[in-house]
Amino acid sequence: MNSIKLLGLIFAVFVIALVTDGAEPTKEQKEMCMAISEDCRKSNGATEEDGNNLCSGKMPETKTAKCTASCVMKQFKLAKKNGANLEADCDVMAQLAEAKGANSTTIAAIKDICGKCKAPGTPDDCEFSAMIATCIKKECEARGITVDSIQ
Repeated sequence: MNSIKLLGLIFAVFVIALVTDGAEPTKEQKEMCMAISEDCRKSNGATEEDGNNLCSGKMPETKTAKCTASCVMKQFKLAKKNGANLEADCDVMAQLAEAKGANSTTIAAIKDICGKCKAPGTPDDCEFSAMIATCIKKECEARGITVDSIQ
């Protein structure tokens, strides 16, 4: 699998995990998510259940799950430091959505949503993932964006 396809899959899995509380990713997406999150899960002391919850599209609730989600976002350049706080990298998210074959309307919506949600303003890297997930979920629901439109 080339790096663009891998990053595109990472993006799709992560958006599923952040946006669609209750939507069921495919078996391949879950396996990929578990593989790419392994280092972050280990470094944050996440349990197998934490990993399964994250990779099944459940919103991060525990401190460990939040830290793991933020770690994965940083690891794959979906989030970066801006001063003391993390913020989402909207350009990377848009590029990955484009690489996944999202149409121009969806890409424009992703850029807009990311612009609104990218900087929740918390110095706590772990809380960042929960705050951005809540914002992205709300904004996607308001626009009718579903997992199917970004896969």
